[in-house]
Amino acid sequence: MLTTEVRDHNGAPALFLNGRPHNGLMFYHSDAASAAFELEKLAASGIDLVTFYYSVGLSEDGSSDFSAMDEAIRALRAHHPRVMLMPRINLEPPSWWKVRHPSELMVSLDPVTRAAKPAGMVSFASKLWREEYGKALEAFVRHCEQEWPDIVFAYHPAGGAACEWSYSWDHVLSDYSVPQKQAYRAWLRARYGGDIDRLAKSWGDQVAAFDLAEPPTDRLRVPMGPAVLDPRKDRPIIDYLTFHSEMAAEAALYFCHIIKTTLAQLGRRKMCGVFYGYHVWNACRPGWFHNSGHHALEKLLSSSDVDFISSPYFYPERHPGGIYASQAPAASIRYNGKLFYSEEDTRTFLCRPADGAWSTKVDDREGTIAVMRRNFTGALSDGGTQWYMDMLGLGWFRDDELIAEMGRQRQQADRCLSEDRHTAAQVAVIVSNQSAPYFFYDNGVFDSMHGRQIPELARLGAPWDMILASDIERVFAGRQEAPYRLVIFLDTLYLTPSQRQLIARHVARGGRTLLWMYGAGMITEQGISAEAASELAGIRLAIDLKSNDDARVETFITGQRITYGEDSVVSPLLWGQDADAQTLGWLLFPRRPGLLAKDMASWRSIWSAAAGMSASVLRALALRAGVHLYSQADDQVLRAGSLLTLHSTLDGPRKVYLGGPHDVHDALTGQPLAQGAKEMIVDLRRGQTAMWRISPAKL
Repeated sequence: MLTTEVRDHNGAPALFLNGRPHNGLMFYHSDAASAAFELEKLAASGIDLVTFYYSVGLSEDGSSDFSAMDEAIRALRAHHPRVMLMPRINLEPPSWWKVRHPSELMVSLDPVTRAAKPAGMVSFASKLWREEYGKALEAFVRHCEQEWPDIVFAYHPAGGAACEWSYSWDHVLSDYSVPQKQAYRAWLRARYGGDIDRLAKSWGDQVAAFDLAEPPTDRLRVPMGPAVLDPRKDRPIIDYLTFHSEMAAEAALYFCHIIKTTLAQLGRRKMCGVFYGYHVWNACRPGWFHNSGHHALEKLLSSSDVDFISSPYFYPERHPGGIYASQAPAASIRYNGKLFYSEEDTRTFLCRPADGAWSTKVDDREGTIAVMRRNFTGALSDGGTQWYMDMLGLGWFRDDELIAEMGRQRQQADRCLSEDRHTAAQVAVIVSNQSAPYFFYDNGVFDSMHGRQIPELARLGAPWDMILASDIERVFAGRQEAPYRLVIFLDTLYLTPSQRQLIARHVARGGRTLLWMYGAGMITEQGISAEAASELAGIRLAIDLKSNDDARVETFITGQRITYGEDSVVSPLLWGQDADAQTLGWLLFPRRPGLLAKDMASWRSIWSAAAGMSASVLRALALRAGVHLYSQADDQVLRAGSLLTLHSTLDGPRKVYLGGPHDVHDALTGQPLAQGAKEMIVDLRRGQTAMWRISPAKL
């Protein structure tokens, strides 16, 4: 009987099929009937895992018909006899159900007018939906295990917008439905221990009863307003946004639990996972961050019902010469023993504009393969694996060379699976779900921290890991010798008292450099203060809580004048006020210290008044921190085991620093390129991806 599970293998989680580690590479197709070409080619390339879309739709009499599922599996097997399948199970109810139960549907608000906008989707809080679709999902799993026990190897329950457990990817505020309000009031009652006076004091008004508490609608900042929420004034919004994510996570977990419980009852052991945990977003898309409901990843990471977490990769700059970055904190997924699945949904050269290509479409076959190689190594570098996604089933990978490239990547993945799979990163980027509810719905500070900072980090010239603040103890406790030399606190405006203590105890030590972006740690339960940020960074800071200025920083740290930061109003605005610290840069206006460094007893603190720091400034700080940089030419460098990949940003020669005598081979051909080399010169075109195998030279 087929068994699948996720467990540690050579330093990172891996998929195990029948007790043996597997590379996990998979292909997604939304229309099995039209996938004959891809399936036959995949069979020849050695990729045997396929995931496909299936909707568990109840009939009006409450019965379920799985004949469409059976037909899809037969069609897939006809073209790929060895295929093993993971259905992506859409749990959104059909139209008749929504007509019958309109009060169970999400209600969104227009963020400007506050007018109600029907979302058209079921509310995550709907008890009726959970009950009816929980039974349908159980029946579906039992059917699969009866009819296809050696074919279905995993389950992927999906709900919400785009099946990604999100409230919406539109510019709206959600959810204000009756089920959501009821669930929110129950959540408040539990959070405040049933003490209505305690709730009223926290909210700053006299709430008459928990059953009268309403989800706040005022989640937009006013013009020239602050970038963050103040816990003394904005607790209703902070509470709701915290609940908002917990409810989305709870809905996903509810259905994962049904799958795992049903499998256990049948004596089966198979993998189950979900889309979730999207954290870094496009610039100028604040709604995607605030309305996603994706800021309770800790709940899924702590659950035995979840084996893998998936996300598409970062949308900006997907082009050749652009970047790969996970939207989710993949390193935390790895450290929690879950398998990370990157969704490789590149718009290939075969994608038509009408297919939703937007500006991310790759123009030609050569560029598509280069992007595929970059993203493949990125997923492995994150300690995970990936599936190739033909999103609409229209043939985005219907090409001999693209599928042959998948076969080559399978060979590389198999080799990496047998090597040391611990992280190769010496840079850790700390992000915070606990800080997420403290951002206003729309502000430039948020854009600079995510949409504009991630591409700069990706061009550092070295791999880096994204880690949740809630995992600081898990990652750093007892790891003074751990690989991280530079730790960047990216969006950690609010850190719990425990997290602050853990940073002081386990991170700020061992000669590390800690880089604090903008107002790291400035928010506590008592409010917003320079003292709270100063205590964390060890550098005295001042603050203007009602600033009308921007936060652009000028520095000459690289030997040239570089500016970075946010050119819209930033409030609160902080600056350095520490005579014992070295000033490395200044706010342009007002002319005050904006980039400071200070040596502590066993670590170094660097504080920046703004995020959006350029790759060249990051490299200068990383070199001082002792981070090994493979390239200093704004290239993206990724590493998994002996596999070293460089994706070129510009045309021309550049020097690759190997960090000691290494033997170098072309990863794809095996051709030897260097022996005992500490560095090498390579000549690349913009958008080209070079893949090498490097190993310490035997002296």
